[in-house]
Amino acid sequence: MKIGYTINKHDELEWQRLYEEGNCDLVVQAVDGQSALASFSDFVMAHTKDELVVVNLESIGLQISQILPIMTLMEHEKVKIHFIEKEVESDETYFFLLKSLANREKSLISMRTQLGLRRALKKGKKGGRPQLSQQKIDRIQFMFTKQKKSLREIANACEVSLGTAHKYTRELVESPSVFTLSTLSERSTK
Repeated sequence: MKIGYTINKHDELEWQRLYEEGNCDLVVQAVDGQSALASFSDFVMAHTKDELVVVNLESIGLQISQILPIMTLMEHEKVKIHFIEKEVESDETYFFLLKSLANREKSLISMRTQLGLRRALKKGKKGGRPQLSQQKIDRIQFMFTKQKKSLREIANACEVSLGTAHKYTRELVESPSVFTLSTLSERSTK
């Protein structure tokens, strides 16, 4: 069965081309509210035994670097895809060229990212999340031990994530000299 795919639900010409030039038995449009990547991935997974038809790469709605994992899956599952508009004769050659370009793009993005990180490091900038000041860590631990605040209350008051509040109070909980089971149960009922 030939199944067409498009992100362009209002483009009547594209739908017509899928039915007439692509000889599609059915045309599926991208799912509203879902990312183009998720929509096309779901489409491919649902139709691995069918021949897929698209007018062109733009009909999929993905950047060349985004399509690489889906193309790898299609290759593994032996999914056939037909491009109505392509710059070469065969779909297999076009698929191979797109996959090669996607691999090159992925390598280029990685190389540029590494270069940017090295330049930032040379300028003295550190990557990752900013560290909390000792004053904020002390406040988190004080609110937890002395004020008996819950982790959510601490996170809100100190403007940190719940995970960060947990990180800086976990060592206090694991230290038997600071807590008893009764202080923990009091806090969980709040």
